[in-house]
Amino acid sequence: MIWLESFKKFKFKLYMTNWNNFTFKRLRQEIVSPTRTFSRKLLFIIHNCINIFSIKTGKRKISYLIYDVRNNPITFDIVFIIYYGYLFFLKQGIKNFKLIIFEPKYYQYNRPMLSSYSKYISSADLKKRLTSMILPIAESFNCINSIEIISSYKDFEKLKINIRYIFPQFFNPRIYSPNVQNHKKIYFNLLKNKKKELYPYLISAFSKEEIISRISSQIKIIKYATITLRDYGFNPARNTSSKDIKIALSYAKSKGLSLILVPDEIKNLDNYDIPKEIIIYSRARESLKERVGLYSYSDINIFPPCGAANISLFTESSRTIILKFGDPDSIDSSAEYYKDTYNIDYGQQPY
Repeated sequence: MIWLESFKKFKFKLYMTNWNNFTFKRLRQEIVSPTRTFSRKLLFIIHNCINIFSIKTGKRKISYLIYDVRNNPITFDIVFIIYYGYLFFLKQGIKNFKLIIFEPKYYQYNRPMLSSYSKYISSADLKKRLTSMILPIAESFNCINSIEIISSYKDFEKLKINIRYIFPQFFNPRIYSPNVQNHKKIYFNLLKNKKKELYPYLISAFSKEEIISRISSQIKIIKYATITLRDYGFNPARNTSSKDIKIALSYAKSKGLSLILVPDEIKNLDNYDIPKEIIIYSRARESLKERVGLYSYSDINIFPPCGAANISLFTESSRTIILKFGDPDSIDSSAEYYKDTYNIDYGQQPY
């Protein structure tokens, strides 16, 4: 029985070692980028106190929004991050700022993701999104003066940012990089603020004539609506159906509009029953700047619950309809989910 006791001691020691290593790594991550409500509040107070007693750096009144790829979502949620930064600077009477994208050299993008998401998004996909999604969207916002990608701590320090003009507040790439994404606060502001000056807007890089010519050189288009498909593997309850497409077409016809369809995965188009009068605009699937233009000049943009709808929400003149909003079969867009997670009641309109 001696060997059994020795084995138990060894197993316990190994378990404690692994647990301690995990705890230290997780604790360090929580200190640098807090995720829990208590740690967020505590660390904000700590860094605020440090700020009060520290020597101020940077005299130039240049405002900076920091987008740290290590802990911010590399998704269409970049729209809400820019919106949140805009609200922060607006309190100081500032409507324009510079965007700093902090992407450490050799960063691997091997971030923890939901197991269900990791089946469909690889680290390589996340890295590509920086240039295919994040940059085009950021470049289209009227509140962003310029964009700079910083890849080292030293280069960041060379900016000599005045700490009064940085968001997230007290950001330091070495020791404090909070994730500013907070949908509950974002929806609160969307419900509360209805004045146009409280919103930044996405500006098209193309004229309406250029967009229409890119859609089709053979079909005459005067006014149009759009429907954007979603056939993503995660949470299929939010995916577009052929019925949704026909509803969108019926609506467009009733308003005298052409209907433009933006696909998700091109290879999945054969899975839908798409009437011939619908115009498929595949290039908008790949080019976010073309998509911004498409949504900007449309009379109405129709979506399932998906990130792409965020673009339409921040165009100045078009309207947005989200189908299946509050669908009870969806794990992350049901009415119950929105109430529990974002405190949005049935019938409220945050957009």
